[in-house]
Amino acid sequence: MRTRFEIVGREPDPARKFACRRMIVGPWLSQPEQFPGYNGFVGWSGVTVLKSGRWLVTFNAGYWHASMPVTEAILEDPACRAQFDRHLRMGCPDLESPRGGRTFLMHSDDGGLTWSTPRVIIDTEHTDCHAMIAEMDNGALLCSWYVEDLPDVCVATHMRSHDGGETWGEHRTFSAGARAAGNESALVLSDGTVLHALYGYYRGEEGRSWEAVGIHRSRDHGETWERIAVVGNDDHHMHEQSLAELPDGRIVLISRAHGDIAWSEDGGETWTEPESIGISIYDPHLIVTPDGVLAAFAGSYFGGGLRVTLSPDGGRTWHGPGDHYGYDVDASAYGYNHPILLDDGSVYVIYQSTGGHHTHHARTMALWGVRVKVSPAADGIEMLPARGSPADIGYEAAYDMVVNQDGPASHRAPTRRSAHDDPRLEGDEVFDRHWTRHAVIAPLPRDGWKFRKDRARVGEEKGWARPGIDLDGWHDIRIGDWWDAFGFHHLGTAWYRLEWTVPEEAERYPQRLLAFGAVDGECAVYVDGAFAGAPDHGFDGWETPFEIDVTSQLAPGSSVVIAVKVRNSTGPAGIWRSVKLIAPP
Repeated sequence: MRTRFEIVGREPDPARKFACRRMIVGPWLSQPEQFPGYNGFVGWSGVTVLKSGRWLVTFNAGYWHASMPVTEAILEDPACRAQFDRHLRMGCPDLESPRGGRTFLMHSDDGGLTWSTPRVIIDTEHTDCHAMIAEMDNGALLCSWYVEDLPDVCVATHMRSHDGGETWGEHRTFSAGARAAGNESALVLSDGTVLHALYGYYRGEEGRSWEAVGIHRSRDHGETWERIAVVGNDDHHMHEQSLAELPDGRIVLISRAHGDIAWSEDGGETWTEPESIGISIYDPHLIVTPDGVLAAFAGSYFGGGLRVTLSPDGGRTWHGPGDHYGYDVDASAYGYNHPILLDDGSVYVIYQSTGGHHTHHARTMALWGVRVKVSPAADGIEMLPARGSPADIGYEAAYDMVVNQDGPASHRAPTRRSAHDDPRLEGDEVFDRHWTRHAVIAPLPRDGWKFRKDRARVGEEKGWARPGIDLDGWHDIRIGDWWDAFGFHHLGTAWYRLEWTVPEEAERYPQRLLAFGAVDGECAVYVDGAFAGAPDHGFDGWETPFEIDVTSQLAPGSSVVIAVKVRNSTGPAGIWRSVKLIAPP
């Protein structure tokens, strides 16, 4: 079965989500009880609606993206020390956490309007992460998660409850090689059989192993498990997977990172060979709507943030508003999520604000909930208000005034955050460190730039990088700081442009490079409307210098338009360090 992707429909209103989403856990809201090693990180959440109507939310709390136990004794092991040093380079705080992260549970009896105080349900000597709860057809609850330790230890684990989650039984592991389920709960089939997809390293017939998905089955409501299949091969390394039962009884499986998909017609015992649907995603979750539409909620590498891709035919054809990305659920967020189908046919999605890769992100982490209505024609989505959201309680108009505007937020404080607030980010020494052997032909001016938000992502189509365009709707801005510092409170895509005359002395240099001290966000550089280049470090290179070869585009003495498209998914963004025209030795 060959799959295909089609561009169908349009994005929902990009500002609507901000009025419809509601914070569930975050700064000063439903904070977990403090414990050694807690640094504000809350994430890897899941949501379940029981037959009784009670909602359950699980989440991990810790100090960072991967809150594994860290003590001086643990770090005496060279392998542990090496992995922790890698984490430090990624932005992990240097602190002790004797037992790592913990798993918390909270409940709501009014459809998510009010929530109980979070309480610990898992606190082993390891970090306890990605806990998901599923209700069996006999009323028992199955909670699955993974325990993680340095160095690179990860084991899929489960436990059960027979009193609605008040108390839990013993912790048990699945089969050998099963590492984790990601943010995915078990799937209860229409006949009561339970399937669970767990990724890991499973040995093949020749003794080799690769990252694949093991299909586990239980016929006694999650009490015991057997591995009945392994999906994946050398060409399709699969992890962060999701299962769904289609209306015709087939089981469908999707996984990170290329949307690898496979089907089973015998309850999960045998599978088609996996094939990619051509979208780059992480943490996908499948939902089948009452209209039979298969929806894949996932983090998107192409579109950014949390998006949903829709299939009208069980996974053979997929729809999205742009080239190989889904419809915007919350492009400002990180993308890790968990959706559930509600009785009214809408989908409730819980997700986290960032990945917590940097300390300042971890300390301000939040979990959000929003509702989504999937079109029966699989051609788009409608954002619906979660209980307690601004749209739900009547503040949508005021919220829209803040978010849905083109210019600076004049009714708000002029500066939310500046790079100059942190002495470590000051100065221009980045050029001294990275281009000591290069000649500086000329610095580009910090003033004189124009700026425009591109919420609908139409700038490229409308030629915002070309010379001679109408600048109505553009605003003055300086480079050398985040756009937030100038009152532009914006998540998404925006454009900078500068009209500049290339110095005549550039003639002395056979090769000319545009050197950027740093751009916070994913970016692309254009000269006179033509694409000049882009760094390959994505969002993670927010403080990484890069250069673009513009020898053929910046002729000495010529007047040019230099445009930079920047897309951010969280926090401040923009051309926050200087730009220079340089020449290699």
